[in-house]
Amino acid sequence: MSKLLKKALSFVLLGSMVLSIAACAPKGVRSLTKDQFKDAIMNAGVLAENNDFLSIKGPEGSKLECIQFGNDVRAKDGYYYNCVIAYLWNTDKDDEAKDMYDDAYSVMIDSGSFDGTVKEESTDKYAYFTVDGTTEEYPMQGYCYGGWYWSGNSFVFVYTTEDNDDHRGRIDSILDKLGFPKP
Repeated sequence: MSKLLKKALSFVLLGSMVLSIAACAPKGVRSLTKDQFKDAIMNAGVLAENNDFLSIKGPEGSKLECIQFGNDVRAKDGYYYNCVIAYLWNTDKDDEAKDMYDDAYSVMIDSGSFDGTVKEESTDKYAYFTVDGTTEEYPMQGYCYGGWYWSGNSFVFVYTTEDNDDHRGRIDSILDKLGFPKP
């Protein structure tokens, strides 16, 4: 084998190793704008004709904003059934978004009421946890599949309360488009 061919083969093998390692690296979480969030959901192929986005403003004087997508049904008992829910909360302070994430973590994980698979990662720049199992926490009593994500001034959660492949597929599709880890 010639030296040139050996070098070329070495570069090809090195390149394929680097790509393999990069593909296995965990996905991080990033801050999102309302437009990025809406685009991801619209491109995920989960919208039905009657679905819409709802924008919510925080208290007067606050820069807290939320955009919600959902096709939920809230029953008289106050619990959600047959739903796919996605929220993006943007705040004017990073610590407010982190506090919202910490509160969700406390309710879902620290409370000990969740039974199932939990994946999580936490750094000083972002944190997330994903779940696939059951919880006794209001308003999601029963099955829950999805994830809660914090980065910068953004807090995002995307979940379903339906234990079926169609709803899990919708959540996975949204998370793929957001570039966030799936349960």
